[in-house]
Amino acid sequence: MPDSPRPLDFPLPAEGCGSFAFWQKEASRSADWWKSLSAARQWDQNLQAYLGKSLDSVPDADTVVVPKDYANVEQKKALLFFQVPEVTLSAKQPNVEAAIPLFQAVLNRKLSNDDVNAAALMDEVLFDVLCVSGIAASKIGYEADIDGETQSIDPATGQPAMVPDPHGAMDPMTGQPAQMPAMVPNIVKERYFWNRIPVKRVLIPADFHGADFDRAPWLGWRGEMDLAVAARTYGLDKDDLKPRGKDDDLRLKSDTPHESAVGQKVEFTEIWYQASRYLPDVVNSDLYYQVVWIDGIDAPVVSRPSPYQTVTNGRLTGGMVGNPIHILTLRYVSDQAVPPSDVSMSRPLVDEMNEGRTQMVRQRKRTNPVLGYDPGIVDKTAIDKVVTGETQEAIAVPGWNSANQPIGEIRRASFPRENFSFNDYTARDIQEVWAMGSNQQGVSSQSKQTATEASIQQSATQTRMKREQTQVARWFVNGVQKLGALIQMFADEPDYVEVVGPDGAKVLATWDKTTIQGRFAYTAKPDSSLQMDAAFDKKNALDEYQFFRKDPLINPQYLITRIARRIGADPQQFLAQPQPPQPPPVTPSFAFTGDDLNPANPQFQIVMAVLQHGGIQIPPQAVQQAQQQAVLVAQVAQLQAQAEQQQANTEHGGMQPEAEPLNKHQSDQSGKLPGLGMAGAVQ
Repeated sequence: MPDSPRPLDFPLPAEGCGSFAFWQKEASRSADWWKSLSAARQWDQNLQAYLGKSLDSVPDADTVVVPKDYANVEQKKALLFFQVPEVTLSAKQPNVEAAIPLFQAVLNRKLSNDDVNAAALMDEVLFDVLCVSGIAASKIGYEADIDGETQSIDPATGQPAMVPDPHGAMDPMTGQPAQMPAMVPNIVKERYFWNRIPVKRVLIPADFHGADFDRAPWLGWRGEMDLAVAARTYGLDKDDLKPRGKDDDLRLKSDTPHESAVGQKVEFTEIWYQASRYLPDVVNSDLYYQVVWIDGIDAPVVSRPSPYQTVTNGRLTGGMVGNPIHILTLRYVSDQAVPPSDVSMSRPLVDEMNEGRTQMVRQRKRTNPVLGYDPGIVDKTAIDKVVTGETQEAIAVPGWNSANQPIGEIRRASFPRENFSFNDYTARDIQEVWAMGSNQQGVSSQSKQTATEASIQQSATQTRMKREQTQVARWFVNGVQKLGALIQMFADEPDYVEVVGPDGAKVLATWDKTTIQGRFAYTAKPDSSLQMDAAFDKKNALDEYQFFRKDPLINPQYLITRIARRIGADPQQFLAQPQPPQPPPVTPSFAFTGDDLNPANPQFQIVMAVLQHGGIQIPPQAVQQAQQQAVLVAQVAQLQAQAEQQQANTEHGGMQPEAEPLNKHQSDQSGKLPGLGMAGAVQ
């Protein structure tokens, strides 16, 4: 067997940190810790409880298992993530603004059931988090099936792309370096994937205690693949591969046995690590490397820088940011990377409820009606005629004759009331653990409470639920950004054409994927991952129309198309064909005063004609009355003018000048005061 199946892109150090022996030891240490953790947290028992199976090795016939775990897990899954949201993008750089809406359409298409199938992924990872382990792992990536090479096409011109001859040949006609067709791998099939990793196959550093797993020095998992595929993928001889054995320790145990395809598959280990922590020549902590080995092969089959990243002069200039292995948890426990699941936290309470219900069943069986009779008085044959039911029985009690009754019911022991109260307390405790009361579970509350109390309880419950919903949405968006970086890195024009058409594909083809990194180009956010009924969705659509329709900056055709889809209408039939623009009709305007409607004025007839042409009809009686009134007004005006003229002819001449008083005349002539005589003058 050769030391290495094929030349490696990046040979590992021969020994010490980062060597092949180092990674084998790290993976083995993580696997042992993970196995002990799953046993301590009872991951297998949590799955059994969800399935409604008793955890006793040999359950009694009267054992009751209340399906609380099933009800809580399914209800909380729907509350945390009801549907795959439409991811919206916002540009961080002005030079990518035009490409963002088109790339958003491509990204949402890849998340659909036809490609990544994000809905199935979320259902799987949330089950692991809530029921089994409190942690879920997934892997985001891209893979292609390549068959030889094909000629590259320049997306800008649509013509075959040409490159200089690698051997330096010169064109004899031009004297310039000779050109030859550019060849690229012939991809016959490709896919972007975001797959769940079985929870027992996850590998995490045993000494990592953080909540942000993109900061972990490395993450990995143990996988399996078909033996023939492994030989073709890694260039190996089938005879050199070691078929796997039974892998019961890597599967969750349930009531359905697993059929192990022994001899048809091989086991492999894959690790993605931060190169700067283990390789002295790598400084950038954003750069990841990959190492893969197959059980039975004494050397790695893959050792290379991450194919999902573009690096220029040691800088990350494109591709995925973070580890391709994407891990979800809902909470953090100090110094523990793996928190317990919700089912693990409520396990003791559910066990107590099961025990209480089992006691109730046994109590009912023990308290079936039993008759007692005095065999000295009642004949056995008569008793046999009495006892004809399946649950009835009679016991001979010598000297029975209780209260002079030869046959009577033996007193039964009643079930204590506190046992029922204990069951109610347990149910309430389980609701507190899951942060789901009666309202969230869709059942009526048995306790009496006011509307205010119910509102306070609902608000307190929603606080924690909203926080966990935000945690799930944040994890989903981070994964979408990783997936979007791969689409930006690997998608070509045919991938874009099927979603956004030829024109949109040309815009995206000019998006410089080597210099514009995804996390610097856009921000992804979920539109809505929670429940939204059809009536509420339609109302939102109509509100959007009323709010945006009159805005001159809004494209009305796009707006109406979007609304038609949301209300379930066909946009092609919903929209009328646009009509060519018509010149605006000539609509002359007129302004009339009351004097214009005076029949005595010369413009009266013209005004009447205009009004009649405009559809305003004036009754003839009104016109006749107006004319009579006009004549009367004219006569009155004439009489008034004549009266004014006559009054002007007989008008008074006005006041005469004022006569000078006599006493004043005397003083002016004599210089004496009136009435003083000569005596006054002498003085």
